[in-house]
Amino acid sequence: METETHKSLKILIVDPYVGICNALSRMINGEFSPVTCVGAVTASQALDIIFSEPFDLVILDISLHDMDGLDLIKTIRQRNPVLPVIVFSLEDKLVYVNRAFDLGVSGYVSKTKDADEMIAAITQALLGNTYIGKSINKNIS
Repeated sequence: METETHKSLKILIVDPYVGICNALSRMINGEFSPVTCVGAVTASQALDIIFSEPFDLVILDISLHDMDGLDLIKTIRQRNPVLPVIVFSLEDKLVYVNRAFDLGVSGYVSKTKDADEMIAAITQALLGNTYIGKSINKNIS
């Protein structure tokens, strides 16, 4: 997907595993142009980055080593209530999904699903819409 104004998208990826950050970055770079992805492996690193430069989107795992990802979302929301945030996690229990959406996330995608779900979630978030991954949506129904 090429961005409408050809302005480069800037996406922060927060995951405790560098390999996940790198894989997501490669996938996003293959689908969106132009785009810059920045990775963070801890919540504190993410906060340092996000509060020092603007981003168009944040993708994060709620299972972080130094802070609960839901607390990270709260902190991001306090500083920037309109920044789209997508949760990308193995935690797909309804309690986590509900809490994340209560905090205003734009999407929730399971790490067990294919890249198409993440691309759909990113596209919808950038359009100002919400997205719930198919497997997660089944748990809600």
